[in-house]
Amino acid sequence: MVDCHYVIPLKMLPLYGYLCIREYTRVNLDWYLGIEHPPWDVTNTIFYVPAFSAAILASGCACFTVWTALEGSEERRFLMIPYVVQMVCLWADYPMLMGGQSLVGGLVNICVTTLLASVTGFTFWMVKPRAGHMMLPYLGFLLYEMCRDAWMYRKWWENYDAWHEAEENP
Repeated sequence: MVDCHYVIPLKMLPLYGYLCIREYTRVNLDWYLGIEHPPWDVTNTIFYVPAFSAAILASGCACFTVWTALEGSEERRFLMIPYVVQMVCLWADYPMLMGGQSLVGGLVNICVTTLLASVTGFTFWMVKPRAGHMMLPYLGFLLYEMCRDAWMYRKWWENYDAWHEAEENP
């Protein structure tokens, strides 16, 4: 028998937490929009929020699937550790990137989050293959974020070097 009080938190908490953090760091949106973005960037389109929401809800459903598959087992609490850690890392992405105005911090954080989400997806797949498959859209989202942040960092670094040289040789 599934405890009903786990259904909503396991499925909705990841999305709710991320959207709250994102709204909190919107004060630095002008800084973020001032950075050169890749031509394939879709973060400012109508497609981004629904696609991201679906991906993160799928990861919440994967968590719930594993939680219910291991009902009555202490192993399920152990398997939730990488899921919770990667979710906290995801929530820390906006404060690092936009709150701290740090492309390096954001890039390192999203790389760590992607690695932890990959481990989580694999452990979920070992318990229930369907749960591992439900993590794939979320991993795709994280890979997109990682590639976008790496592109923005590279462009920023190229411009930083040009600015630094111009400052040394007036």
